[in-house]
Amino acid sequence: MNRTRSTSVALATVLAGLAVPACDSSRESDVTAPTPPRYLTATTDATTTSVWASQVQGVAESGALYAMFLPNDWNGRLVIFIHGLVDPARPIALPTLGPAADTLGAHGYALAYSSFSENGWAVKDGAQRTHELGALFAAQFGEPSHTYLYGQSMGGLIAVMLAESYPTQYDGVLSECGVLGGSFERFRYMFDVRLLFDFFYPSVLPGGALGVPEGIDFVNHIRLPARAAMLASPGGAHSIAAILQTPVPFSSESELMASIEDQLFRHAREVNDLIVRGHGEPPVGNRDIEYTGALDADLLHAINASALRFDAGRYAAHYASMYYEPDGDLRVPVLTLFTPRDPALPGVMSELVYQERVAAAGRSEFLRRQQSSVGYGHCTSKLADRIAALNALVTWVEP
Repeated sequence: MNRTRSTSVALATVLAGLAVPACDSSRESDVTAPTPPRYLTATTDATTTSVWASQVQGVAESGALYAMFLPNDWNGRLVIFIHGLVDPARPIALPTLGPAADTLGAHGYALAYSSFSENGWAVKDGAQRTHELGALFAAQFGEPSHTYLYGQSMGGLIAVMLAESYPTQYDGVLSECGVLGGSFERFRYMFDVRLLFDFFYPSVLPGGALGVPEGIDFVNHIRLPARAAMLASPGGAHSIAAILQTPVPFSSESELMASIEDQLFRHAREVNDLIVRGHGEPPVGNRDIEYTGALDADLLHAINASALRFDAGRYAAHYASMYYEPDGDLRVPVLTLFTPRDPALPGVMSELVYQERVAAAGRSEFLRRQQSSVGYGHCTSKLADRIAALNALVTWVEP
């Protein structure tokens, strides 16, 4: 098979183009349903018509949409992009990559991606639909020399799941802002932040830890009132961050409030879907948890005495286990690109958890971590950070 490498300059240009795919984010613009990329529609754009030798868009038996692109001068490599979480209420649609994909093709890289067949925390479905792309691509265009997975946020967890499950079918993984601590860590954090917010700011937000009213406006009913309450009384926000179970990442008061607001948004967006998937029960419980931290003993006693208590449903916990708990048994290179303070899930509940699991499995030589130059945010790395990370991955795989 052809394993010719591009020059580093060409690769850097390609990776700069790849840096703009939307990942899961708390920003309202990132949770709207993706739309088909411009190059999947009729166009007379000279760049679009000249870059790709062939473009295929289809619908899998599962109902997932997929798109695949073969460039005129294929270098043998295939990049499979895996998107982040999409609002469960949105329709199924292909993610938007925009002109970045044409840049990729201009330098010889093939591209494939899927919508998945469901939205929400669809890690299992996302892994299945993404894994199908390799066979679909090979049947249409032939076997690639190298296949790289590039996942963002929930897509970063899916990429790691595929690397752990199918080590002979993928050559390398870039997990950017991946939620790598697994589903249980993420769900626990999300539920605990909402539960503790309600303790310190009672009656500010609609609903509670186990559900919110259907159809609420996430900005006007969650973000704005939460922000106003914390601005009026920041002590509660600092207390939440001081609790061991909710290590909210921040380096300033504005970051602290943004991190809590971000998590409250994520909870409101996803909690009803999670409860429905769990047959009316949550995937995690807190019945036996004692909330601890650097707070006054009387305050901790009040929290533990009055906080809402609930049990994980058996079916819901099974659902969470499928959606997904990485075991760290790696056999292909995985490079993570992370921000030190990620509001989606603190590193001590995500990247560092996964690093420990990889070490326990005796596979540390297959995991490298690369820090973004951006200190705060979820999927907020600069183009230069992404270029450096992908360059490092390809150089690692193809020395």
